[in-house]
Amino acid sequence: VDSAIINHVRELHTPPSHPVFELVPVTFQQYAQLYYDELGAPPVTHSNVWDVYQSLLSRFQEWNVIPANLIAEWSAPASSEASEGDDHIDIPLLADLQELPFIINTDGSYYMGEVNNGHGLGL
Repeated sequence: VDSAIINHVRELHTPPSHPVFELVPVTFQQYAQLYYDELGAPPVTHSNVWDVYQSLLSRFQEWNVIPANLIAEWSAPASSEASEGDDHIDIPLLADLQELPFIINTDGSYYMGEVNNGHGLGL
């Protein structure tokens, strides 16, 4: 696949600054990065991912008391945007971006994307 095509689709549908990619609060990410760097920033592989995770977790657990402002920030993000009983949060499309093509197959499955003119790899 031509990387220019991948980059074009990425720009249309997935700008890195979109809030959907903020997987953790900024301050949590900063502490996690600091602790990861203190571990020597090892490349994470299938054989060491659990060890790296446990090392990072133990660093957070060394805090006997997490500051109240961080607890509030780390606990709030998505839950504050959803109403009780909602199973998802709608994130509006950003200006100048396009919805992914959405094709429902005869078996009820669906594909959202632009591979093969929106038909996916199987056609």
